[in-house]
Amino acid sequence: GWRRDIHLPAGGWIDYWDGRRVQAAAEGRQLDRQVDLATLPVFVRAGAILPMYPSMLFDGEKPLDEVTFDLYPQGDSQYTLYEDDGNTRRYQQGESSTQQIRVQAPAQGTGPVQVQIDAVQGQYNGQLAQRRYGLRVLSRQAPRAVQAGGRALPALADAAAFNSAPEGWYFDAKERR
Repeated sequence: GWRRDIHLPAGGWIDYWDGRRVQAAAEGRQLDRQVDLATLPVFVRAGAILPMYPSMLFDGEKPLDEVTFDLYPQGDSQYTLYEDDGNTRRYQQGESSTQQIRVQAPAQGTGPVQVQIDAVQGQYNGQLAQRRYGLRVLSRQAPRAVQAGGRALPALADAAAFNSAPEGWYFDAKERR
């Protein structure tokens, strides 16, 4: 079917499912989109940083030892990841942590994208001592190179190689990441 009159506020937006960019003027923009139950209309603001944990059927099914940040680079943006034990009210006594994630990217067109993940600030019961980070960067073209801490990371063939490697990167042209 069709979903009509989807209102987007002013600014740049990206269709989550196909990566199409949409610009809305100061008064916003109305869109019509073909939808089904698997692809309800979801739009992400350009410049957004979205934390993604592993897929789970219920809370606590898997450890949160890996977080992937979905990045929609456009200009400079930042995000604060807030965490606590998720079960108690100890956050009221300050038992929580925050972590800053910053992205620097061209405001228009293509160019280098820099990501900075700061150290975790604060503590709470059950907090992991270390965690693996993944970055999924929405891009229509593959990067020429990827660096971490000033050194080049190896380019890997696909998601399977990436998931089994200690570090590296790959580009999925179909997913644009």
